[in-house]
Formats: sequence, C-alpha cells, structure tokens
Amino acid sequence: MFNHLQDLLAEIQERNQSEEILPHEEEFIEQIHYLSSWEKIFLEKRLYSLEWQVGSPHLFAILQKEGIFNISLFITSSNISNDDNILILNDLLEVEHSLLAEVILGAAAEIPQSEKLLCLLERCCDSALRDLLNDPQLKIPNYLEHLEGLLRDKEDLQHFRNLHLEVLISMEHSRVLEALKKQKIWAGEDVFEANKSLKELMGYVTKPQRESLDALLGQMTKTNFSGWKYSLGILRFILKTASMDDQLHVKKYVEGLFWKACIARNEQQFQICVLLAREMCYARAEEKKSTYLTWYKATVSEMSYKIQPEDFRTILTFLTDLIRVEEDPDFLDVHITSAVPAPPRCNEIVHEFKQISRIRRNELNPGIVQDEAGVLILDP
Repeated sequence: MFNHLQDLLAEIQERNQSEEILPHEEEFIEQIHYLSSWEKIFLEKRLYSLEWQVGSPHLFAILQKEGIFNISLFITSSNISNDDNILILNDLLEVEHSLLAEVILGAAAEIPQSEKLLCLLERCCDSALRDLLNDPQLKIPNYLEHLEGLLRDKEDLQHFRNLHLEVLISMEHSRVLEALKKQKIWAGEDVFEANKSLKELMGYVTKPQRESLDALLGQMTKTNFSGWKYSLGILRFILKTASMDDQLHVKKYVEGLFWKACIARNEQQFQICVLLAREMCYARAEEKKSTYLTWYKATVSEMSYKIQPEDFRTILTFLTDLIRVEEDPDFLDVHITSAVPAPPRCNEIVHEFKQISRIRRNELNPGIVQDEAGVLILDP
C-alpha cells in the first residue's frame, strides 16, 4: 500500500534535482492533491529532510500551494545553516516569489520562528543591496513588484519595504559634520542611478512616497543618527520624482526644524536641518543654487525678525562653523551675496560670517571671489 507513496517520493527527488521543469506536471500535482490526510502527513515529514537544490523553488512552490509544505518551517529547521538559508532566500528573490511572500508573512506572524525569519530577511536584503551597489551591471527581477500581487495585507509589504530602507541606511555610518563635508561628493555619485535594477527596486522600496518620506525624516532627526550617506541618497532619490505636495511637505518640515533649532539653540539639530535643506537642493540638479537661495532667504535672512538677538548670534555662529567644512562653492556664493539683516549689536558677527565665507570660497576656487553684489572678481 505504500508503493504509490514511494513512487511519489522518488518523483519528488527527481523534480528537486532537475534544472528544468519536468513533463507531466499536471498529473504530478493531481496525485498530490488527492492524497488522503494521513498520506499527506507521511509525505510532509519527509519533505523537510530534502536538500535545497536547483529544482527546489518550483517544486516547493507547488507543494506549498497544495498545503503539504511550508517554506518558513523548512528554512528554520535545525539542519539548515543560516548561510545556506541566505542562499535559499537569494534564490527566492529571483524565482517563485510566492515562497518569499510566505517567509515575509511568517516573519510578521506570532509564531516561534518569526524572529529568526526576520533576521534572515534582513541578511537577505543586505546581501542583495550590497550586490547591486557593488556591481552596476547586475540585473535581478523586481521582486517587490511581484510581491504586490501576492501579499494581500499591504502592511506586510510595507514592512518589507521599510526593512530595505533600514538595511540600506545602516550600511555606512558617519557623523553629521563628516556628512556635511562629503555631501557634495555623495550627491555626485548618485548610486541609485548607476544600476538600472537598483533604481527600479528603489522605486518600489519608496512607495508610497509620503509614508517613506515621513519614515526617513523621522529616522534622520533622531539623536545620534549616523546613516547619512544612504539616507540622504534615498531622500534625494524620492524628491526627484515627488509630487509638488510632497516636496512642499518636506520643505515645511525642514523649515520647522530650522526654527526649532534656533529657539533651542541646538547645534546638532541645526546641522541636520542644513543637511536636509541642501539635499533638497541637490535633488533639483540645475536649480540647486536658486533652490538654496530661496530656502536661505526664508530662514537665515528672516532670523532677525523671528528670534531673539542672542539666538541670532548663536545660530550664525553655528553656520559660520559649518563654513569651515563647506565643499560646495554655490552655497558659499549664496552666503556671500544674500542680505542677512542683523539685530542690534550683531552687525560684526554678520560681517565676520560673510568674510569667512569669502575666504572659504577662495580656498575652493583660488583666485576667484565675489563682491557683495555677486560679481566675480580676481583676487590679486
């Protein structure tokens, strides 16, 4: 009476090892479908002892659909190492996305394996993103697009998108001042434009854009945040295609942060505000300088009307300190040529700020400075 089950197990082994989809698949599925309950239990116990091979993704997708196999239980079994699990998940990024969807559901469920599944997904995302960053020619399917039709609860899909953001942001760390110094270089690298697959994937990672922007800004304004390189890159990536409403949303957020930093005299908060404001400008490409000028006039040039003289002096001191690490002449040009009305007894600090801006501008482009009207002149 066990002969047909032994034959079925032999066929499963053959399909598991096959690089191609073997013929008579419909008949194979029909056999599985009409097994009795005890036969399915008998078969299921033996499935979890199989090795992951070239035919496994397609085979296991069939078996999972028939209800006698679960990929989450398979990859969390004790006989499979974490490194092997990452290889399995990497396969699922490219084929049989229904299995990947099941792992995502398992990681979000209240089951004993959920914590391990989440860790494995995190490592899988890290591996995939690093591969795409390191090899601009690498191509992988947009698995997030395929998952949209497989995960009915959009919250599960959003959690998986957010996991990509968290993993990417954590790949490189820097202090705020280092980020200010390297911001121009990072913007020039534009890592998400270099790889077509990565660019397409990031378009789905950052959907919907308003929620992604809010999550990103919330992370970047936390105390001691250090994932500046990729968080700024993600912000720039979103803003390039964001709606006018979303762009205005970010602009208002950053301006609000500016005035909070002024009132609190919080230097780190002010530095973060400057980073965000400048990234908005880099997202505008050719309009970078004019965008910065607009932001500067709405904030720095308005300080004397909205904050106390002591706050004014503190913030201008913060801004002067940032000039010493400034690498973008366009921002210095705005500092030099834009009026900054000063409250009583603050003219000297404004003069010093502009003078230091000119000196730094000349260090970046020796022999060229600007007068108060913005006219380029040679510095003898």
